[in-house]
Amino acid sequence: MAFLEVPSSPSSEPTSLSNIVAEDETHREFRELLESAAENAANETSSIAVRPSKGFCVKFKRVDEAHKKAFINICHTSEIPAPIDISESELTSLLESESAASYRVPLSLGVPHDELDKKGEPCTAYDVIINSNFYQKCLSAIVFKEFVTLLAAQGIEDKYSIVLSRTDYVTLQNRKYLGSMPQHYIRDRGTTKPTPLIDEVETPKREERVAEPMPRKAPPNVRLNRVQKPGRCVEHLVAEIEIPHMTKPNEVNLDMAKDRILVQRATAVKPEVDVYLPLELDVDNVKAQYDHKTRLLRIDAPILKVQ
Repeated sequence: MAFLEVPSSPSSEPTSLSNIVAEDETHREFRELLESAAENAANETSSIAVRPSKGFCVKFKRVDEAHKKAFINICHTSEIPAPIDISESELTSLLESESAASYRVPLSLGVPHDELDKKGEPCTAYDVIINSNFYQKCLSAIVFKEFVTLLAAQGIEDKYSIVLSRTDYVTLQNRKYLGSMPQHYIRDRGTTKPTPLIDEVETPKREERVAEPMPRKAPPNVRLNRVQKPGRCVEHLVAEIEIPHMTKPNEVNLDMAKDRILVQRATAVKPEVDVYLPLELDVDNVKAQYDHKTRLLRIDAPILKVQ
């Protein structure tokens, strides 16, 4: 059975940046970089953009961080495969038996996005996407709805190393979704190894975790600064990324999304840098330059104003 896979982009798919400029390099090297970027973009065609329907939202209290809340948005789409169709009594029997792990539910765990709750306090929201037909079954049978809610909580805990209270959570009334829904992408990559009870429509396996956004600690080889140039009303994000072993600009691919910077060597599986940002960038007007002397890749991107 083939499963879909969600890239780790929280709000938009990265687009290959074509205006990177190498200092003291020939036009040939610049052309090679463009060709490399185009090839990288072509490799993304297996991704499917989906806009899942909003379902219901559950508020959890964090156990690992006092006074913090997490909201899980249960969404649905027909692009996610449905689990095996079983009855309420069959599910109850499975959960009470030692065979509970045999029932797999395909789902997609989206990346966390920072939001404000109804009191205006900061919180984190997570999107969990299931099959639309299975979602309708959850609405008609409380045992399935409760099962999916706790299953989603388990998936979020396992993926993002947080702890949610199982005794203090509530489904919000008259609210299907908290926050602004990011774009979701899913891919057909073959069967993935699930955790118990979960067939996650999983993000690509990477060793590093999602980088903390500004002003939290970024990776040690990345410096992020917000700059407002004299006489300009638009703020810019200036990122300086140290790549010590890079000799030519066409050795790496630089991909930009509105809230993501991804730098990856053409021959490597693990990215050099994968940073998510708590703001949105104007990716159509990004400038990038590599300095051979300092071994720094410098990225200058206008920051979009939040409407």
